[in-house]
Amino acid sequence: LLSVGASLINFLVARVLLQVGRAHRSVALEADARHLMADVWTTAGVVCGVGLAVVTGWGWLDPVVAGAVALNILREGWELMRRSIDGLMDRALSGVEVAAIERTLGEASPPGCFHGKLTTRAAGAMHFAHVELCVPGDWTVAEAHAVADALERIVLERTGTRLATRLEPIPPTISPGTQAHPS
Repeated sequence: LLSVGASLINFLVARVLLQVGRAHRSVALEADARHLMADVWTTAGVVCGVGLAVVTGWGWLDPVVAGAVALNILREGWELMRRSIDGLMDRALSGVEVAAIERTLGEASPPGCFHGKLTTRAAGAMHFAHVELCVPGDWTVAEAHAVADALERIVLERTGTRLATRLEPIPPTISPGTQAHPS
């Protein structure tokens, strides 16, 4: 009864840790939650295995249930290793996250500006993006940087992604009979 009571508490704590870990992109909290859940499954397996063996008289049920619990622990361990390695290696953001950044840039960019060459990466819990922001060529540096700073702030607020912008001028439309300035 004490083991079952402790397992119920572990189950509740694991659920909270998992939610907080996912919300804060913390592999460490998720690992703690999975460890607690492995303990819960181990206790459930022991109780079920011994209980089934006693009730049915089939002594072989206990080691079969223990084997199933062991396989679950191995699966959880593998998942923890995979997530930990993923947390150490930079990777591109998911399609959903990239779409949210694209949508935010599209909604927040002033008329006459557009963006391109968006690249993303996640390093642990941090998300980063880099974008080329094209602004009218006749804007001042101050105007262009004000827009870039505003977009970086809005993307961070809405998506949690740290955006770096590279400013590029949009050349004025060249009308027939005029010469372009050499760059």
